[in-house]
Amino acid sequence: MIKTVKASTMQINYTIIRATIQQAIDYLVVDKDTNAATLKLVDADEIITDLIDHAETDEDIIEISRYQVLLNQLHQKINEVKNMRYGTDEKNSEEENYLC
Repeated sequence: MIKTVKASTMQINYTIIRATIQQAIDYLVVDKDTNAATLKLVDADEIITDLIDHAETDEDIIEISRYQVLLNQLHQKINEVKNMRYGTDEKNSEEENYLC
């Protein structure tokens, strides 16, 4: 699992999650590689879980929730791209699309 780092002031360092999400966006938009983007989002989800475990303030939870919303939107975009590319039925479960 990817380890997150806390700054010395006990505030959560969001650098790793930002970089991971940016890599996923780059894979999706620049490289058109939905599989690599999905894998990167799985990494980001693990980081977010770790961040939630270390959150100490309401502000931390609010900031982390913004990244969760962004991850959900990116997952939806990846599924849209896959559906357009492969002509899959939109009735596929979220889990099937998530794991593709």
